[in-house]
Amino acid sequence: MNQEPEPRQKSSTNQLIYKVPDLVAYWSQMTLEPGDVITSGTPGGVAFFKQPDPQQWFLKPGDVVEARIEGLGAIRNKIV
Repeated sequence: MNQEPEPRQKSSTNQLIYKVPDLVAYWSQMTLEPGDVITSGTPGGVAFFKQPDPQQWFLKPGDVVEARIEGLGAIRNKIV
């Protein structure tokens, strides 16, 4: 039986310091072109702050990163 690994980070945009509408409003003050990407940083739970040894949480070749957006889908990328 193939069991899904425990997620390293599980959160949502509700946990961001700056809310998505505020980010869009801020970056919309400049000219945005089709294909431009607005980034937001990350909610809590990143490897750097894991204790006692953050090194074990850093991504390495063979790891798979999956990001999901409810109602839209998911993307999975293997670290090489």
